[in-house]
Amino acid sequence: MKKSSPLCVADIEKIAKEVLEPKIWDFYSTGAMDLQTLRDNTEAFKRWRIRPRVLKDVSNVTLETTILGDHVSCPVGLSPASMQCAIHPDGEEASAQAAIANNVPMILSTYSTRSIEEVASHGKGKHANLWFQLYVYKDRRISEKLVQRAEKAGFKALVLTVDSPLVGRRLLDARNRFSLPPPHRFRNFDPVDDDGMAAENLTSAFHSSQSDTVDKAASKMAEMLASTSDKSLTFADIAWLRKTTSMKIVLKGIMTAEDAALAVEAGVDAIMVSNHGGRQLDGVLATIDALPEVVQAVENKCEVYVDSGFRTGTDILKALALGARAVFLGRPYLYGLAYNGVSGINQVLQLLVNELELSMALAGVSSVDQLTVDHLEYESSAGRARYFTNGRLKGQNVLITGASSGIGEACARSFARAGSNVILTARRAERLTALKASIEKDKDAGQVHTVPMDVRDRQSVMQSLKNLPPNLKEIDVLVNNAGLVIGLDKIEVISEDAINTMLDTNVKGLLNVTQAVLPGMRRRQKGHIINIGSVSGKQVYAGGGVYCASKHAVNALSRTLLLELVDSPVKVTEINPGMVETEFSVVRFSGDQEKADSVYEGLQPLTGDDIADLIIFAASRPAHVNIADMLVFPVNQADARTTHRQ
Repeated sequence: MKKSSPLCVADIEKIAKEVLEPKIWDFYSTGAMDLQTLRDNTEAFKRWRIRPRVLKDVSNVTLETTILGDHVSCPVGLSPASMQCAIHPDGEEASAQAAIANNVPMILSTYSTRSIEEVASHGKGKHANLWFQLYVYKDRRISEKLVQRAEKAGFKALVLTVDSPLVGRRLLDARNRFSLPPPHRFRNFDPVDDDGMAAENLTSAFHSSQSDTVDKAASKMAEMLASTSDKSLTFADIAWLRKTTSMKIVLKGIMTAEDAALAVEAGVDAIMVSNHGGRQLDGVLATIDALPEVVQAVENKCEVYVDSGFRTGTDILKALALGARAVFLGRPYLYGLAYNGVSGINQVLQLLVNELELSMALAGVSSVDQLTVDHLEYESSAGRARYFTNGRLKGQNVLITGASSGIGEACARSFARAGSNVILTARRAERLTALKASIEKDKDAGQVHTVPMDVRDRQSVMQSLKNLPPNLKEIDVLVNNAGLVIGLDKIEVISEDAINTMLDTNVKGLLNVTQAVLPGMRRRQKGHIINIGSVSGKQVYAGGGVYCASKHAVNALSRTLLLELVDSPVKVTEINPGMVETEFSVVRFSGDQEKADSVYEGLQPLTGDDIADLIIFAASRPAHVNIADMLVFPVNQADARTTHRQ
C-alpha cells in the first residue's frame, strides 16, 4: 500500500527518524541534560492563544517582507546546523539551494561539511541571501579568516553565536560517544590557499579526531572544542568584528532584556532569540516566552529574530505577533533534508508557508506587519494577571506604594505574576516581609524588593529610592496607591491632625514619590505613572470634605501631569474606584470592624483584585495607547452617594 505524502512537519519528522541511523537521529533530536528546555520550546506555544479578528478583507494575504533590508518571500529562514552531510549526501548545498529557490535566508554553520565557497557557488547570479555563523577561537586569526572568506564569497551577514563558550552536556551524545562519521570533514577548516594555513592547528585537531577510534575521537573533539573556543568573548568584541567585516552583524543566543540592551548598545544589526534548540543550558525559558522582553528592550533599534521549537504555521504567527521580524527553523528543515534532500526542505518550507498564510487569514490578517501582541493572549495557571499582559510587563520594574494591604497588595501579587520586578513600599515592614515571602513561593514571579518607608517623609522617600539595587533603580511603572481616610467628621469639627494626615499622605505623599521617579522616566523617555484616585475625587459628600479634597487634588495632579508630559512617551493613568472592600474602612473607623463592615452591607463591593486587574490592564497596553482615566463601580453603585442595597 502506497504511503501518503506528508501533510505536516510532524509527518516528515517521523520519516526522518525512520531513515536516519540511530546515532545521527539522536544527535540532531536530543537536547541538554534532562531535556526540559527542549520540550518546553515546543510546549510553550500552547500557552499563547490567538485572538482572531473577523470580517476583515483577507482576499489577498501576503507573507512578503524584508530582513536586514533584503526582500524575502516570507518571514522565515534556516538556522545554522552542523554536519549536514551526515544527514544527506548533498548536505549544506541542498539547504542553500532550497533557501535560494524559496527566497529566504540560510545561515551556514562554521562546522559545515560543505565549505563556504561550495555553498556560495549556488548563489552565483541569483538573489541569494546567505549568512555565515561564526564561533570565535582563541587564535582570532582563524575566526578572521573565516569571516573574510565568507564576505569574499558573497555572504551578506555574520551571525555570531554567543551562547556557547562551552558545549552543553548532552547525555545521549555522551552515551553514544558521538563523533562526525567518516568520510565527512569540517570543510571550512581545509586550507583553501596559503592564507588558509592560519587554521592549521584547528584543522589538525578536527581531522585527526576523525581518523581515530570512536572512543578516542569523542573525547578528542570535546577536548578540542574546549581548548580552542575563546571564553573571554564579551560585548566589547563586537567592535573587533566591525573592523574585520562590512557584513551585517547578528547576535544569536540572546535570551534576556539585559543582554538585548547591551547588544543594541554594541551596535549590532539584529538579535536572534535562541537557546540553541535546547542543546546548551537546560532549564532556560522557551524562546517564545523570552521573546517579548527582548523585543521590548531593543525598542525597534534593531531587528529581532527567533528560533527553537517551531513546528507549525501558527507557531510562526505567534512569534511574529510578539514582535519577531522573522523565524528561523532548525530541526524541521533538517528532517526535510533527511526525508528527500533539497525537495524535502522545499516541502517543509511550503507546508509552513501554507499553514502561516491560512492562519493569518483565519486570524483576520492580510500581511505580516499587521500582526501585533493584541492578536494573542497568554494562558497561565499563575493567575489572571498574566492573561491580560501579552508579555509586556515581564522584566518591568514596578514601584507600588501602600503595598502592605488592599489594592497595593493585590497589585504586588498581580505584577509579580506578570513577571515584573516589584518594589513594595509601606510603613508596616513586617507586612511587607510576609508579602514578599508569599509572592516568592510562585516560581513564575519576578523579583521582589521591599522598602519600608512613609511617603509623607520626603527625605526618606528620596533616600530610599536612591538606595535601590542597581537593577531596580530605573522604574518603569509607578503605582501611587498609598492613601487613607480618617473618620466622617464634618469640616467645622475635623481635627488638624486628621487634616494633615490625609493631605500629607494622599497628596504630598503622591508628589514626593512622583518627583523622585519622574525625572528618570523623562530622561529615559519611558514610563507609566498610575495614580489611585477615587469617585470621591469627582463628587463630594458630607463628612468627607478633606478626603474628597485630597482626591480632587489627585485628579488635578493626574490631569496636569498628562498636559506636562504630552511631549513625551511617559503615560499617566488615574484609576478611580467606587466601593472597594479592603482595610480602608477599618482604618477610617480606627479599627472598628463592625462599622467597617456596615459600609458594604447589602451589596457586593469591589475587591482589591478587581482594581489590580484594571491597573495591570492599563499598564500592559501597547506603547501608543494610554488609558488616562477609569471610573469603576460595583454593579449596585451609581455614584459616590447612590447605591442599591438588598
